[in-house]
Amino acid sequence: MLLKVILILGFILAVTIGAHVVLYKASVNFFVVTSTRVKFALLVCLLILALSFMSSFFLLRWHENEFSVGYYVFSATWTGVFINLLLAAGVSRLLIGFLRITGHNPNTRFIAASCFILAVLYSTFGVWNALHPRVKTVHVQIKNLPDHWKNKTIVQLSDVHLGHIHGQRFLKNVIEKANAANPEIVFITGDLFDGMISNFMHFAKPLKLLKAPQG
Repeated sequence: MLLKVILILGFILAVTIGAHVVLYKASVNFFVVTSTRVKFALLVCLLILALSFMSSFFLLRWHENEFSVGYYVFSATWTGVFINLLLAAGVSRLLIGFLRITGHNPNTRFIAASCFILAVLYSTFGVWNALHPRVKTVHVQIKNLPDHWKNKTIVQLSDVHLGHIHGQRFLKNVIEKANAANPEIVFITGDLFDGMISNFMHFAKPLKLLKAPQG
């Protein structure tokens, strides 16, 4: 069992490091980085960032304090930004390749910089969106629906991620928005908790504030 866990963690770590190396090579090529010092510094930074997410889990498991929680939040945020930057690198490569095939001489720095900036802006919006939950209304037409369920409201809560990032204040805000819809029933469909917290009981009281006749 221990060997299996080690192999899985090793595989995840290898993929993570490999993906960061891909981003490193793409950045060096796109922006024509020739300085050995700059390339070395960039590679070291990306390798440290590649290790950050997994190491933050172990650090939280070992000892939970303000530093370890802050480190976890940072590493989780970086993971999201990194994925978008990696996608931006792929889009940049496709655009540059397409322009070259069509006989153009593309400005690789401008294209890559534009894609990377868009990726950072999109990541920033993602962080803001995660901290400011919104209600999305969907009207569903169902044939042969029992009369009891006609014109009723169902609330679905998903990806709340309670833990080190979202606390009781965030949960109370979500519950207030859910209760304002006067739902007949509430479904919590996944990723309610997040992180390495072992005791989630302090979230029980706010959750009891959910109001729905059908539970």
